[in-house]
Amino acid sequence: MGDVVFALKYCFEFYGKTLDRQQLQVWQNIVRSNSYTSIQWQAVLKSYFHVGKFAPKPPEILALLAEERERTATRAPAPKPITTNCPDYISDAWRYWIPKFWGKALPGPSTIVIDGPEREEEFLMTVNREAKRTNNPDAIPDTHKLKEVWG
Repeated sequence: MGDVVFALKYCFEFYGKTLDRQQLQVWQNIVRSNSYTSIQWQAVLKSYFHVGKFAPKPPEILALLAEERERTATRAPAPKPITTNCPDYISDAWRYWIPKFWGKALPGPSTIVIDGPEREEEFLMTVNREAKRTNNPDAIPDTHKLKEVWG
Protein backbone atom coordinates (compact mmCIF):
# COMPACT_ATOMS: atom_id res chain seq x y z
CA MET A 1 0.00 0.00 0.00
CA GLY A 2 2.86 2.39 0.78
CA ASP A 3 4.24 2.10 -2.75
CA VAL A 4 0.84 2.91 -4.23
CA VAL A 5 0.36 5.92 -1.94
CA PHE A 6 3.80 7.22 -2.88
CA ALA A 7 3.00 6.81 -6.59
CA LEU A 8 -0.33 8.60 -6.12
CA LYS A 9 1.31 11.52 -4.31
CA TYR A 10 3.99 11.73 -6.98
CA CYS A 11 1.38 11.69 -9.73
CA PHE A 12 -0.61 14.48 -8.09
CA GLU A 13 2.54 16.55 -7.51
CA PHE A 14 3.35 16.23 -11.22
CA TYR A 15 0.09 18.04 -11.93
CA GLY A 16 0.80 20.68 -9.29
CA LYS A 17 -1.72 19.23 -6.82
CA THR A 18 -1.40 17.82 -3.35
CA LEU A 19 -3.53 15.16 -1.77
CA ASP A 20 -5.10 16.43 1.43
CA ARG A 21 -5.89 14.04 4.22
CA GLN A 22 -9.48 13.40 3.14
CA GLN A 23 -8.52 12.75 -0.50
CA LEU A 24 -5.76 10.41 0.61
CA GLN A 25 -8.23 8.43 2.73
CA VAL A 26 -10.58 8.10 -0.24
CA TRP A 27 -7.77 6.86 -2.47
CA GLN A 28 -6.58 4.43 0.20
CA ASN A 29 -10.11 3.01 0.50
CA ILE A 30 -10.23 2.59 -3.28
CA VAL A 31 -6.87 0.80 -3.29
CA ARG A 32 -7.98 -1.54 -0.48
CA SER A 33 -11.42 -2.24 -1.91
CA ASN A 34 -10.32 -3.87 -5.15
CA SER A 35 -8.12 -6.78 -6.19
CA TYR A 36 -5.49 -4.95 -8.21
CA THR A 37 -1.88 -5.53 -7.20
CA SER A 38 0.47 -2.74 -6.20
CA ILE A 39 2.46 -3.48 -9.36
CA GLN A 40 -0.65 -2.87 -11.47
CA TRP A 41 -1.40 0.36 -9.59
CA GLN A 42 2.15 1.63 -10.07
CA ALA A 43 2.16 0.76 -13.78
CA VAL A 44 -1.12 2.61 -14.33
CA LEU A 45 -0.02 5.66 -12.37
CA LYS A 46 3.24 5.80 -14.33
CA SER A 47 1.39 5.56 -17.63
CA TYR A 48 -1.24 8.11 -16.62
CA PHE A 49 1.17 10.93 -17.50
CA HIS A 50 0.79 9.98 -21.16
CA VAL A 51 -2.99 10.24 -21.23
CA GLY A 52 -4.07 12.56 -18.43
CA LYS A 53 -4.33 16.32 -18.80
CA PHE A 54 -5.25 16.85 -15.16
CA ALA A 55 -4.65 15.08 -11.85
CA PRO A 56 -6.28 11.64 -11.94
CA LYS A 57 -9.78 10.91 -10.76
CA PRO A 58 -10.72 7.48 -9.38
CA PRO A 59 -12.90 6.44 -12.37
CA GLU A 60 -10.06 7.20 -14.78
CA ILE A 61 -7.54 5.17 -12.81
CA LEU A 62 -9.97 2.29 -12.27
CA ALA A 63 -10.64 2.12 -16.02
CA LEU A 64 -6.89 2.03 -16.70
CA LEU A 65 -6.47 -0.65 -14.05
CA ALA A 66 -9.08 -2.82 -15.75
CA GLU A 67 -7.19 -2.42 -19.04
CA GLU A 68 -3.89 -3.22 -17.32
CA ARG A 69 -5.33 -6.38 -15.78
CA GLU A 70 -6.65 -7.51 -19.16
CA ARG A 71 -3.35 -6.70 -20.87
CA THR A 72 -1.20 -8.54 -18.32
CA ALA A 73 -3.58 -11.52 -18.08
CA THR A 74 -3.39 -12.22 -21.81
CA ARG A 75 0.35 -11.67 -21.98
CA ALA A 76 1.45 -14.20 -19.38
CA PRO A 77 -0.22 -17.59 -19.60
CA ALA A 78 -0.37 -19.65 -16.44
CA PRO A 79 2.47 -22.16 -16.12
CA LYS A 80 1.60 -25.73 -16.97
CA PRO A 81 1.60 -28.18 -14.07
CA ILE A 82 4.59 -30.46 -13.81
CA THR A 83 3.90 -33.87 -15.27
CA THR A 84 5.98 -36.99 -15.29
CA ASN A 85 5.85 -40.40 -16.85
CA CYS A 86 7.75 -41.91 -13.94
CA PRO A 87 5.87 -44.84 -12.36
CA ASP A 88 4.58 -44.16 -8.87
CA TYR A 89 6.68 -46.86 -7.21
CA ILE A 90 9.90 -45.28 -8.55
CA SER A 91 8.78 -41.77 -7.64
CA ASP A 92 7.81 -42.93 -4.14
CA ALA A 93 11.18 -44.62 -3.68
CA TRP A 94 13.07 -41.47 -4.65
CA ARG A 95 10.84 -39.24 -2.51
CA TYR A 96 11.50 -41.56 0.44
CA TRP A 97 15.27 -41.83 0.01
CA ILE A 98 16.42 -38.38 -1.23
CA PRO A 99 15.75 -36.63 2.11
CA LYS A 100 17.50 -39.49 3.91
CA PHE A 101 20.49 -39.38 1.55
CA TRP A 102 21.04 -35.64 1.51
CA GLY A 103 19.29 -34.34 4.65
CA LYS A 104 17.02 -31.94 2.78
CA ALA A 105 13.28 -32.15 2.30
CA LEU A 106 11.95 -32.09 -1.24
CA PRO A 107 9.60 -29.31 -2.30
CA GLY A 108 5.94 -30.23 -2.31
CA PRO A 109 4.46 -33.37 -0.79
CA SER A 110 7.58 -35.46 -0.25
CA THR A 111 6.95 -37.38 2.95
CA ILE A 112 6.51 -41.07 2.26
CA VAL A 113 5.54 -43.34 5.14
CA ILE A 114 6.48 -46.97 4.73
CA ASP A 115 5.15 -50.02 6.52
CA GLY A 116 8.40 -51.75 7.51
CA PRO A 117 12.06 -52.50 6.81
CA GLU A 118 11.21 -54.73 3.84
CA ARG A 119 9.60 -51.80 2.03
CA GLU A 120 12.59 -49.60 2.88
CA GLU A 121 14.95 -52.18 1.36
CA GLU A 122 12.73 -52.45 -1.71
CA PHE A 123 12.82 -48.67 -2.14
CA LEU A 124 16.61 -48.66 -1.71
CA MET A 125 16.98 -51.34 -4.37
CA THR A 126 14.68 -49.36 -6.69
CA VAL A 127 16.64 -46.11 -6.41
CA ASN A 128 19.95 -47.94 -6.85
CA ARG A 129 18.69 -49.68 -10.00
CA GLU A 130 17.28 -46.44 -11.40
CA ALA A 131 20.50 -44.54 -10.70
CA LYS A 132 22.49 -47.29 -12.43
CA ARG A 133 20.03 -47.51 -15.35
CA THR A 134 20.21 -43.75 -15.96
CA ASN A 135 24.00 -43.66 -15.45
CA ASN A 136 23.71 -41.36 -12.47
CA PRO A 137 25.90 -42.89 -9.75
CA ASP A 138 26.21 -39.59 -7.85
CA ALA A 139 22.49 -39.76 -7.01
CA ILE A 140 23.24 -42.44 -4.42
CA PRO A 141 25.76 -41.79 -1.63
CA ASP A 142 28.52 -44.40 -1.42
CA THR A 143 27.18 -45.50 1.97
CA HIS A 144 23.89 -46.58 0.34
CA LYS A 145 25.13 -48.10 -2.91
CA LEU A 146 24.18 -51.77 -3.06
CA LYS A 147 26.80 -54.24 -4.21
CA GLU A 148 24.11 -56.27 -5.99
CA VAL A 149 23.58 -53.31 -8.31
CA TRP A 150 26.93 -51.53 -8.55
CA GLY A 151 29.24 -54.53 -8.20
